[in-house]
Amino acid sequence: MTIMALICAVAFQVNAQTTNVEDLLKTIEQKVKQADKHPKDGKMQLTAAYAILSDSLSGNRDWDRALNYANRAMKIAVEHPAPQDTLLGLSYEALGMIYLGKEDMATALDFYEMAMDAFDVELGRFDPVTNGTKLIYGWLMTAAQPSRGFPKILEAIYDNERAPQDKRIKNMDQANITLEAALEMLLAEQTQRFRYALPMLYIDGKKYFIVQTSKWNIERPIVGWMAQGLMPSEAKDDAAKDDDSILIGDDGQFLVLTEADKDKRQMLFNFNYSRLNRHYLQFNDGEARIMFFSPDVYNQILTKYREFKNNK
Repeated sequence: MTIMALICAVAFQVNAQTTNVEDLLKTIEQKVKQADKHPKDGKMQLTAAYAILSDSLSGNRDWDRALNYANRAMKIAVEHPAPQDTLLGLSYEALGMIYLGKEDMATALDFYEMAMDAFDVELGRFDPVTNGTKLIYGWLMTAAQPSRGFPKILEAIYDNERAPQDKRIKNMDQANITLEAALEMLLAEQTQRFRYALPMLYIDGKKYFIVQTSKWNIERPIVGWMAQGLMPSEAKDDAAKDDDSILIGDDGQFLVLTEADKDKRQMLFNFNYSRLNRHYLQFNDGEARIMFFSPDVYNQILTKYREFKNNK
């Protein structure tokens, strides 16, 4: 909420000397008349949109009227692109603010993302405005869609580090809390996504689901399936030998693979992409996959696994 307030504070600065409703409305109408008088001037259209958005005193900010001028600015920017001109990025940004005000979060995020992409083109990926914008709007996006916002924050910090000294935001490192918080939200989102899923592989042509490896088991959903050892659990499962892998077939029967079964424990997964068939990836039959279950079916497998371990 604080970051959103800062965004609005920056965006809605039109006239710091305006202290009452009458003066503010007079300023707004002046900007609007100038825009109407010069319909091909994109910057004037954008200024009019921001002026309307600056109306925080009358209690009646006209989102639809601002939308009209922001759309005009965007149309001019698209039809007449100019190098080093930020009209398109700022127009998208204004549209994002307007739709946020109209409580249309999905559309607002689309325009904020388009603003970031536009600044990338207009100013370059190493410009401080590009990376400052990515950091702020990436954080805003993370609250709603972590998998969409986290990459923007990571990119902002990474590109700022790679930028020439004269292009860098000098104190970006002090904003690393956004990266850590966004990472936690991303992990929570993806953990929920894979909460009721298991790795699947084929052995002798039969489908099996992995419920235990030497460093992971179904009691601890996600993390440890594919990159075992990178994030090991501190808890040790004394009931399992270090070389045990336990699988359950789609018929409900368990299979224990030991060191002697190394060849059968391979999780082969490959895919190709051909530009000749550009809408599809090419997969090989009989290779590993991640399979998703309904919570009820997943819990049935978990119950069977516990019973199997207790009876070993």
